[in-house]
Amino acid sequence: MQPDFSQAVTQMREILAGSDFPDENHRKAALRRALHGSAAGLTIEEIEELVASLRQRFPDRSYETANLARELERTNGDLKKELARLQSEHDELQRSHQSLQTLVEGLFSTASQLKGGRIATGGAPLHATRKPEKLTPLFSAIEETLKFAAQQESISQQVEGLLAQKSGKEGRSIAELFSRLTRSDEQSDGDLELLRVRLRQLGLGPAAMMAGVQQSWKGGTTQLLEYLDPVKCEEAVQGKLPGLRDVAVLKEVKNRFQEFWTRLDDNVDHYYRGTFERVYRDKMEERQ
Repeated sequence: MQPDFSQAVTQMREILAGSDFPDENHRKAALRRALHGSAAGLTIEEIEELVASLRQRFPDRSYETANLARELERTNGDLKKELARLQSEHDELQRSHQSLQTLVEGLFSTASQLKGGRIATGGAPLHATRKPEKLTPLFSAIEETLKFAAQQESISQQVEGLLAQKSGKEGRSIAELFSRLTRSDEQSDGDLELLRVRLRQLGLGPAAMMAGVQQSWKGGTTQLLEYLDPVKCEEAVQGKLPGLRDVAVLKEVKNRFQEFWTRLDDNVDHYYRGTFERVYRDKMEERQ
């Protein structure tokens, strides 16, 4: 017959729920007495069954609590480590954000104070917007400016190639320098200064070209008019008799005009190219 342990369970529940014990030691003593009383007269097998039954109904809360405490302590330690890692990551992101914000505000300030190719001074510093969608137009404009600078350098090199002039730009191009400046592993101390030199040379080119065009048309046209000048033609036929001189001068003018027209490309190059090359070279060198 299966032993009935319900009375022992009821007695132990009453002891656990009771409030008339001076302290927990008295409560534990009462539980031991109740357990011994319930085990009196039982066989070893029945006692083991009684203990197993009591354990099912009254788990070892101290053991479970200790295990839970140890688990919570380990979890707390892991959470502290994770918190420290996240705090360090947050601090680094905050420093990075502040640095980027400073750069963006500097860019805004420069863009807003550009006047006639220079940066105006004395104005109050501007604070850049923090909203990314408001930054898109400015950075799109910067992208277009970078592309424009690279294209202009390519055009400038073609012009200098036609002039058979050394550009003084041996080395990395503007496009390559911009690309290197975006990669920290390839940057060198001289990249930014070299980029400034490239951009300064690029800025000189249009002014030098305009000066060359203006002076070449004036100088070349002056030389051409002097070449076709009847006075110059008369000097070439001055040995002729006075009566035949006018006819000879007219013939010389016609011959020179025909010669110029027949070899138009060569003569245009002769009268205009040299002046253009000289002025362009001088202007580029004097503004370095």
